Amino acid sequence: MTNGDGLPELWTDARQEIFDLLQEKDSDAGELYRAGVAALVDPLTRPALMIAGHCVRELIKVLPVILGYPTVERAEASRAARELYRQWMTSGLPLSPDEGIETAAVAVSLDVLAAAREVANAGAEGSQNSLELTALIATGLTSEARTASVRRVHKSIELFREWAHARDYTKPARSLPERSGVLAELEVIEEALLNRLGNMADRAKSIREILAVANQPLDGDSND
Repeated sequence: MTNGDGLPELWTDARQEIFDLLQEKDSDAGELYRAGVAALVDPLTRPALMIAGHCVRELIKVLPVILGYPTVERAEASRAARELYRQWMTSGLPLSPDEGIETAAVAVSLDVLAAAREVANAGAEGSQNSLELTALIATGLTSEARTASVRRVHKSIELFREWAHARDYTKPARSLPERSGVLAELEVIEEALLNRLGNMADRAKSIREILAVANQPLDGDSND
Protein backbone atom coordinates (compact mmCIF):
# COMPACT_ATOMS: atom_id res chain seq x y z
CA MET A 1 0.00 0.00 0.00
CA THR A 2 1.44 3.39 -0.96
CA ASN A 3 1.06 6.62 0.97
CA GLY A 4 -1.23 7.93 -1.74
CA ASP A 5 -3.73 5.05 -1.88
CA GLY A 6 -7.20 6.40 -2.49
CA LEU A 7 -5.85 9.59 -4.09
CA PRO A 8 -5.13 8.57 -7.69
CA GLU A 9 -5.68 12.06 -9.06
CA LEU A 10 -4.09 14.04 -6.25
CA TRP A 11 -1.13 11.90 -5.18
CA THR A 12 1.55 12.73 -7.76
CA ASP A 13 5.21 11.71 -7.73
CA ALA A 14 6.13 15.20 -6.53
CA ARG A 15 3.70 14.92 -3.61
CA GLN A 16 5.10 11.51 -2.72
CA GLU A 17 8.56 13.08 -2.66
CA ILE A 18 7.39 15.93 -0.40
CA PHE A 19 5.70 13.41 1.90
CA ASP A 20 8.86 11.31 2.13
CA LEU A 21 11.04 14.36 2.83
CA LEU A 22 8.67 15.53 5.56
CA GLN A 23 8.49 12.05 7.07
CA GLU A 24 12.27 12.02 7.37
CA LYS A 25 12.04 15.17 9.50
CA ASP A 26 8.88 14.49 11.49
CA SER A 27 6.14 11.90 10.99
CA ASP A 28 3.39 14.24 12.20
CA ALA A 29 4.43 16.84 9.62
CA GLY A 30 4.21 14.22 6.89
CA GLU A 31 0.76 13.11 8.00
CA LEU A 32 -0.49 16.71 8.24
CA TYR A 33 0.58 17.24 4.65
CA ARG A 34 -0.99 13.99 3.46
CA ALA A 35 -4.29 14.72 5.24
CA GLY A 36 -4.39 18.21 3.77
CA VAL A 37 -3.97 16.89 0.25
CA ALA A 38 -6.50 14.11 0.83
CA ALA A 39 -9.17 16.64 1.84
CA LEU A 40 -9.14 18.41 -1.51
CA VAL A 41 -11.28 15.86 -3.32
CA ASP A 42 -13.72 16.56 -6.13
CA PRO A 43 -16.26 18.01 -5.53
CA LEU A 44 -14.67 20.33 -3.01
CA THR A 45 -16.84 21.14 0.02
CA ARG A 46 -16.58 23.82 2.68
CA PRO A 47 -15.80 21.31 5.49
CA ALA A 48 -13.16 19.65 3.29
CA LEU A 49 -11.45 23.00 2.67
CA MET A 50 -11.58 23.72 6.39
CA ILE A 51 -9.76 20.45 7.06
CA ALA A 52 -7.15 21.26 4.42
CA GLY A 53 -6.80 24.74 5.89
CA HIS A 54 -6.18 23.38 9.38
CA CYS A 55 -3.62 20.89 8.10
CA VAL A 56 -1.67 23.47 6.10
CA ARG A 57 -1.81 25.99 8.96
CA GLU A 58 -0.44 23.47 11.49
CA LEU A 59 2.19 22.21 9.05
CA ILE A 60 3.46 25.74 8.49
CA LYS A 61 3.63 26.29 12.27
CA VAL A 62 5.80 23.23 12.93
CA LEU A 63 8.07 23.43 9.89
CA PRO A 64 10.57 25.97 11.28
CA VAL A 65 11.00 23.85 14.42
CA ILE A 66 11.64 20.60 12.57
CA LEU A 67 13.96 22.42 10.15
CA GLY A 68 16.02 23.59 13.12
CA TYR A 69 15.07 27.26 13.24
CA PRO A 70 13.99 29.21 16.33
CA THR A 71 10.26 29.69 16.74
CA VAL A 72 8.91 32.96 15.39
CA GLU A 73 6.69 34.27 18.16
CA ARG A 74 3.20 35.53 17.43
CA ALA A 75 2.50 39.16 18.21
CA GLU A 76 0.34 39.57 21.32
CA ALA A 77 -2.57 41.76 20.25
CA SER A 78 -5.09 40.87 22.96
CA ARG A 79 -3.63 43.22 25.59
CA ALA A 80 -3.61 46.13 23.14
CA ALA A 81 -7.18 45.33 22.08
CA ARG A 82 -8.39 45.29 25.69
CA GLU A 83 -6.77 48.66 26.36
CA LEU A 84 -8.35 50.14 23.23
CA TYR A 85 -11.75 48.86 24.37
CA ARG A 86 -11.24 50.41 27.80
CA GLN A 87 -10.23 53.79 26.41
CA TRP A 88 -13.01 53.65 23.81
CA MET A 89 -15.67 53.11 26.45
CA THR A 90 -14.15 55.66 28.82
CA SER A 91 -14.42 58.26 26.06
CA GLY A 92 -18.09 57.42 25.56
CA LEU A 93 -17.65 56.37 21.95
CA PRO A 94 -20.33 54.05 20.49
CA LEU A 95 -19.50 50.46 19.55
CA SER A 96 -22.17 50.32 16.86
CA PRO A 97 -21.88 52.44 13.68
CA ASP A 98 -25.57 53.28 14.07
CA GLU A 99 -25.23 54.84 17.52
CA GLY A 100 -25.17 58.52 16.71
CA ILE A 101 -22.11 58.93 14.49
CA GLU A 102 -23.21 60.24 11.12
CA THR A 103 -20.18 62.26 10.03
CA ALA A 104 -17.15 61.12 8.06
CA ALA A 105 -14.74 62.38 10.77
CA VAL A 106 -14.96 61.93 14.54
CA ALA A 107 -12.73 63.55 17.14
CA VAL A 108 -11.16 61.11 19.61
CA SER A 109 -9.05 61.65 22.70
CA LEU A 110 -5.28 61.22 22.69
CA ASP A 111 -5.73 58.18 24.95
CA VAL A 112 -7.96 56.49 22.37
CA LEU A 113 -5.51 57.40 19.59
CA ALA A 114 -2.58 55.97 21.55
CA ALA A 115 -4.49 52.74 22.28
CA ALA A 116 -5.48 52.41 18.61
CA ARG A 117 -1.84 52.92 17.61
CA GLU A 118 -0.81 50.04 19.86
CA VAL A 119 -3.35 47.76 18.18
CA ALA A 120 -2.04 48.82 14.76
CA ASN A 121 1.56 48.16 15.89
CA ALA A 122 0.61 44.70 17.16
CA GLY A 123 -1.02 43.97 13.81
CA ALA A 124 2.07 45.16 11.93
CA GLU A 125 4.32 43.01 14.13
CA GLY A 126 2.09 40.00 13.58
CA SER A 127 2.17 40.52 9.82
CA GLN A 128 5.97 40.82 9.83
CA ASN A 129 6.38 37.71 12.01
CA SER A 130 4.11 35.75 9.70
CA LEU A 131 6.13 36.82 6.64
CA GLU A 132 9.37 35.89 8.40
CA LEU A 133 7.94 32.46 9.17
CA THR A 134 7.19 31.98 5.46
CA ALA A 135 10.68 33.22 4.57
CA LEU A 136 12.28 30.66 6.90
CA ILE A 137 10.29 27.88 5.29
CA ALA A 138 10.90 29.01 1.72
CA THR A 139 14.50 30.27 1.87
CA GLY A 140 15.89 29.77 5.37
CA LEU A 141 16.46 33.53 5.71
CA THR A 142 14.15 35.95 7.53
CA SER A 143 15.85 38.76 5.58
CA GLU A 144 14.01 37.50 2.49
CA ALA A 145 10.60 38.20 4.06
CA ARG A 146 9.79 41.15 1.78
CA THR A 147 10.86 39.60 -1.51
CA ALA A 148 8.28 38.97 -4.23
CA SER A 149 8.80 35.20 -4.19
CA VAL A 150 8.27 34.90 -0.43
CA ARG A 151 5.21 37.16 -0.61
CA ARG A 152 3.75 34.90 -3.30
CA VAL A 153 4.20 31.80 -1.15
CA HIS A 154 2.77 33.72 1.79
CA LYS A 155 -0.34 34.62 -0.21
CA SER A 156 -0.98 30.93 -0.84
CA ILE A 157 -0.46 30.03 2.82
CA GLU A 158 -2.86 32.78 3.87
CA LEU A 159 -5.62 31.35 1.66
CA PHE A 160 -5.50 28.09 3.62
CA ARG A 161 -5.26 29.88 6.96
CA GLU A 162 -8.33 31.94 6.12
CA TRP A 163 -10.35 28.80 5.37
CA ALA A 164 -9.35 26.99 8.57
CA HIS A 165 -12.66 28.16 10.07
CA ALA A 166 -16.15 27.99 8.63
CA ARG A 167 -16.48 31.74 8.34
CA ASP A 168 -15.42 35.07 9.76
CA TYR A 169 -18.59 36.23 11.46
CA THR A 170 -17.50 39.87 11.24
CA LYS A 171 -17.77 39.65 7.45
CA PRO A 172 -20.38 38.48 4.93
CA ALA A 173 -20.38 34.75 4.19
CA ARG A 174 -17.81 33.82 1.56
CA SER A 175 -18.50 31.73 -1.48
CA LEU A 176 -16.43 28.57 -1.83
CA PRO A 177 -13.44 29.07 -4.16
CA GLU A 178 -12.97 26.94 -7.23
CA ARG A 179 -11.16 23.69 -6.49
CA SER A 180 -8.74 24.30 -9.36
CA GLY A 181 -7.74 27.61 -7.79
CA VAL A 182 -7.20 26.02 -4.37
CA LEU A 183 -5.01 23.31 -5.90
CA ALA A 184 -3.02 25.96 -7.77
CA GLU A 185 -2.33 27.75 -4.47
CA LEU A 186 -1.33 24.46 -2.85
CA GLU A 187 1.15 23.88 -5.68
CA VAL A 188 2.85 27.21 -4.93
CA ILE A 189 3.42 26.06 -1.33
CA GLU A 190 4.52 22.61 -2.51
CA GLU A 191 7.08 24.07 -4.90
CA ALA A 192 8.63 26.01 -2.03
CA LEU A 193 8.62 22.90 0.18
CA LEU A 194 10.11 20.72 -2.51
CA ASN A 195 12.91 23.20 -3.23
CA ARG A 196 13.69 23.76 0.44
CA LEU A 197 13.44 20.18 1.67
CA GLY A 198 14.99 18.79 -1.49
CA ASN A 199 17.99 21.11 -1.22
CA MET A 200 18.47 20.15 2.41
CA ALA A 201 18.28 16.47 1.52
CA ASP A 202 20.81 16.95 -1.31
CA ARG A 203 23.20 18.75 1.04
CA ALA A 204 22.84 16.03 3.66
CA LYS A 205 23.55 13.37 1.02
CA SER A 206 26.64 15.25 -0.16
CA ILE A 207 27.95 15.53 3.39
CA ARG A 208 27.40 11.80 3.97
CA GLU A 209 29.31 11.01 0.77
CA ILE A 210 32.19 13.30 1.78
CA LEU A 211 32.36 11.71 5.23
CA ALA A 212 32.25 8.22 3.72
CA VAL A 213 35.24 9.05 1.52
CA ALA A 214 37.07 10.73 4.39
CA ASN A 215 36.59 7.68 6.58
CA GLN A 216 38.01 5.26 4.05
CA PRO A 217 41.52 3.99 4.98
CA LEU A 218 44.36 5.49 2.97
CA ASP A 219 46.45 3.22 0.72
CA GLY A 220 48.87 1.30 2.85
CA ASP A 221 46.88 1.84 6.07
CA SER A 222 46.42 -1.26 8.11
CA ASN A 223 44.17 -2.19 10.96
CA ASP A 224 46.89 -4.39 12.38
